[in-house]
Amino acid sequence: MMAEAAGDFSASLHALSTVELSPSLSGPLDALSDLQLTIRDVYDRQAQQDVLTFGIILEEYIRLIGSVKQAFGQRQKAFYSWHAAESELQKKKATQDKLLRQGKSQQDRLNQMGAEVSESERKVHQARLLFEDMGRLMRSELDRFEKEKVEDFKSGVETFLESAVEAQKELIEKWETFLMQLDAEDDESVFYRPPVYQQQQQQQKGGDTAVDRARARIDEDSD
Repeated sequence: MMAEAAGDFSASLHALSTVELSPSLSGPLDALSDLQLTIRDVYDRQAQQDVLTFGIILEEYIRLIGSVKQAFGQRQKAFYSWHAAESELQKKKATQDKLLRQGKSQQDRLNQMGAEVSESERKVHQARLLFEDMGRLMRSELDRFEKEKVEDFKSGVETFLESAVEAQKELIEKWETFLMQLDAEDDESVFYRPPVYQQQQQQQKGGDTAVDRARARIDEDSD
């Protein structure tokens, strides 16, 4: 945005310098136009550096957020599986208790139900361990993120600030050079002089020399 504004300002100054009737003003305007082009280039370079610096960091953050979201989804599924297994275990235990109250007449069914209860208890245990392991892993990854990624972000901010400071130093140097050129009013080569203006200056100098010679010749004839 700033680079675009500097470019537009440069174009306006250049257009103004071409129509300015005063040569002493058109030169500085054209030089200021060139300065604005330099400022535009500095802003462009800084913007590209900022995109490169923060683009990589943001890309990693986005990818990490996607992974975290997926991990929470898997953990939620593990939680539901655990409680579903517990619910199934409670149902089988209730059936087992009912068979126990019926006595030996349901011994075969009771033995089968005992095996099913044991299998359900094993599934509940596995589901609980899976849920707890996923929780520990996520906490470990979050701790690592807090240490590593925060340092990466801090480094990115430092790089951004260093780049901004260097860009400002460069702009200050450009402005100081421009102001020094403005102060050098006696140096005709400081600013660009339009060809028409240069021709006028040469004609003026040439005319003055011819007049002086004519006057000298008249004075000699008079003597």
